[in-house]
Amino acid sequence: QKINHSGLTLTVCQISILSSYLTLHSLTYTYTMSLPESFGEKAWRKTKDQPLVPLGALLTLGFLVSGFKAFRNGEKQKSQVLMRGRVAAQFFTIAAMGVGAYFGMKPHDRPATMEEKMERMEPKN
Repeated sequence: QKINHSGLTLTVCQISILSSYLTLHSLTYTYTMSLPESFGEKAWRKTKDQPLVPLGALLTLGFLVSGFKAFRNGEKQKSQVLMRGRVAAQFFTIAAMGVGAYFGMKPHDRPATMEEKMERMEPKN
């Protein structure tokens, strides 16, 4: 037997499995039915979070491809300059990742006083 709800068709077995899943995870998860994030959605979300990282990756790729083309054409000096640009672009990308990770962290909830710290360390009954 199939049940259709909001364009989502589920069999009785799937509903039973879903019900078991929701029951097991009811303490930590809400009862929302969302599909897993696709690769494109995840990439877009991460691009919005740290827009300089994909830019740095594209710059690195551009320098790399241009450097290989120059090397293949026998332009050794230009190839060296482009490979140095690639290293700089890689540094930029790694720095952007580090800065994005640092500023993306949530502030740690530190105790204001030593007494508050000791209270947090006491076992709770």
